[in-house]
Amino acid sequence: MTSQARFNLADCITAIVEKTASAADETQLQIDRDLMTTLHRPETLKVDGEYDQQAVVTAFLVSMIWGYGTTGYGPYRTARVLTSDPNAIAHLTETARLAQASADGGTDAFDSIAAARDKAPYLKYLGPAFGTKFLYFLTAASHTARTTPVMDAVVRRWFRAHTGIDLVTWTWEKGQYRAYL
Repeated sequence: MTSQARFNLADCITAIVEKTASAADETQLQIDRDLMTTLHRPETLKVDGEYDQQAVVTAFLVSMIWGYGTTGYGPYRTARVLTSDPNAIAHLTETARLAQASADGGTDAFDSIAAARDKAPYLKYLGPAFGTKFLYFLTAASHTARTTPVMDAVVRRWFRAHTGIDLVTWTWEKGQYRAYL
């Protein structure tokens, strides 16, 4: 049985819609930092002390929605991450657990993904540009972990222009992330 069998993906989307519809003026659906923090808090992600797969996928989806914004290819790319690895949900859940487990949880989770991808199609199609968005919100919402910053094309351009360093942001390179940090 794959890890996806434990919940309904439509329920994750419904949870996001319900949270955005509860905005103060209820006229505009918004995915803002407050919603992101709420959905990524350990107390939101855990049920009976264990990370809940449905809550983690809901948090992952909202971070992908936030990251892709209004681009038309976000849903396709996010679905590809969730369906190309038969254990994607378990891997995302383990990523959330690692990211929030210690002060260095975000870098530990980054390193874990990088190491696993060297051996198998682990979270296939999730690159660091969007993977670090997920890690950012997981760590920013944690009471334990230091916030782990996003490393994407925007950061890459800034580094190249201001430091001459050309960061690799399209593959999970531990050394590149450490240089950035």
